[in-house]
This record gives sequence, C-alpha cells and structure tokens, in this order.
Amino acid sequence: MQDKRLELLSELFQSELPRYSDVATIDAFLFDALRDLFSLHPSNPTFVPLFGCLFRMLSGEAIDRLHADCSNQVLVAHVSCRAREDRARASIHSFPSDLDGTRHLIVVGDPSHAHGGFSVRYDGERIELPCRDSYEGHCEKCLHFYALLSSVSMPRLVYKLDDDVHLDDSDLFLTHIEDLLSRSIPYAGHVVSGWPHHRQMWHGWHLGKCLDKTFEAIGCQVPVASAFADGGFGYALAPQALEELSYAFFAHRASLEVPSIMYEDTTVGLFLQLAGIVPECIDYGATGLTSERHLMQLDLHCRWREYVDYEKRLILSLESHSLWDAFSSHG
Repeated sequence: MQDKRLELLSELFQSELPRYSDVATIDAFLFDALRDLFSLHPSNPTFVPLFGCLFRMLSGEAIDRLHADCSNQVLVAHVSCRAREDRARASIHSFPSDLDGTRHLIVVGDPSHAHGGFSVRYDGERIELPCRDSYEGHCEKCLHFYALLSSVSMPRLVYKLDDDVHLDDSDLFLTHIEDLLSRSIPYAGHVVSGWPHHRQMWHGWHLGKCLDKTFEAIGCQVPVASAFADGGFGYALAPQALEELSYAFFAHRASLEVPSIMYEDTTVGLFLQLAGIVPECIDYGATGLTSERHLMQLDLHCRWREYVDYEKRLILSLESHSLWDAFSSHG
C-alpha cells in the first residue's frame, strides 16, 4: 500500500515539474515537494542522499568548497543576519586566528529567496541560505544550516554562536571542545529546564526584534522540551544530533513555515528530545565565552547572592530578638 502511494505521488510530482522553467522556481518546487513526500515516507532511505545530491547540483562549487572546508572539522558557526554581519565578524575576531582545529563560518539568510531551496552561496567565510533573514526566521535558518551540513559536509562538531558571543579564554574553550569530543557528547550547552517551569520562563525574547510586528502580541508558540541548551550561551552539536535535526527539518516543512514565533533553541531541544537526545549541562563559566546572555545570567546570580546574604542577615537579626525563642518553639 505504501509503495503504491509513493508511486502515485511520484507520478504526480513528475507531471508537475515540467510546468516550471527557471532554476529558482524549480529549486523552490523541489524543496517543498520532496520534503512533503519525505514526510509521508520518512523511513525510505533514498531521500537523504537525494537531498545531498540536490544541494550539490543546484549549488555547484559552493558545496564542493563547503565540503573541503568543513568536513570532519570543529566548526564555529556565527549565526547572524545581513544587518548584523559586522557583529558576527567582531565575534570571529575575538578568536585567535591560529586556534587549533577550528573553522569559523558566518550564517545569514537571503530574504529574496525566503521560500527556501537547495541553492546556497558560500565564499569560504560566509554562507547565505535561501530563507528568511529576520528574527522570526532564525529558527528555520539554523535548522536549514544543520540539514545542509548533515547532507553534504558533516563536521566533527558544530558550535553554534549568536553574533554577540565573544571568546575571552581560548585555552578554556579548547579544553571544553576536547572534552566534548573525547566523551562523544551529541548535544551540550547551558541547560534550561522547560518543564515543569514553563510558566516561569520568559516567552518574550522576540519582542521588539521581529520584522512582522503582529508577533508583538504573542509569546513563543513552540512546545518546550523538558530540557534544552540556551541558544544565547552557544551550544554544541555532534553528528548524531545534526542528523536528527536534518531529519526534523526535512520532515516538518509545513509546521516550520507556519507564521509564528519559534525559538531556535527550544525547537532544537524539542526535536532532539523526540530523538532521545538530552543536553549535557555545561556551566556557562566553563567555556571561555561571554555574551549578553552570559552577563545577564551573571547579574541574576549576583542579585541572588545579595538576596541570600540579606536573608542570612535577617535571620541573624531575628535570632537576637527577645521573642525568637517563643517563636521558634512553635516551629
């Protein structure tokens, strides 16, 4: 029954394709039609190599260069947008140029081809994906990038960073990377517990950042995993995790294209949780990296310590009160 259905869908697919003439339109059609077909038959082993072939066919030398540069490397991906590329470059410049075994890449979107596709541009430093380049498209951009890597240029490890992350301690960062590689950790970062703390989480990170202002009226609409790596601190993905995220990206086209707010880190955590992969918790002070998110967390911890110190002083004051003994005896 499944084989017959796949045959009928393939015939429909072949009859539709001749209607399109220019390469960009064919690319967009293939990107949507094949992902939809894959979503019906995710166990079919022919789709994954087919996606890789189409990336190579429609991107040409860009994929050959990406494969040569990134395969089996430790890749530090600075995910940004065209308007903030200067920040991503500043992030790269905070890393020593001779840092052993690491390759840096700026990832942006091409809003003129926001429909998606297999055609990408890569110049050795910057990769441009056919996807939205706005804040509300950040999740789709990251997943598209992970699917591309998994299909044509699998690295040893991807360390995804926002464009405000800088390196302060290269020795600490290298030790951190070596530890992840030696223990074959598939997914690691500063872990946030999404459940049962969903009500206490901040669901307005996107406010004031989206191109579509209608999103100012809603919070994040993605079910939150029980635990995920906070994207603001950066997180690491090994090949096992990249393969699962590639699968999720190709198999969930319609849900990823729904106009909504999908935070990239919660979505990555959810897809990996569904694949049985949980994040390894890394203390945010153990990576050698700093960002706006690091500073916020440090500020929160300092305020918490101040609050705890205040409580201690209050208890000492109460214990010295003449009524303390009477009060504590009722405890």
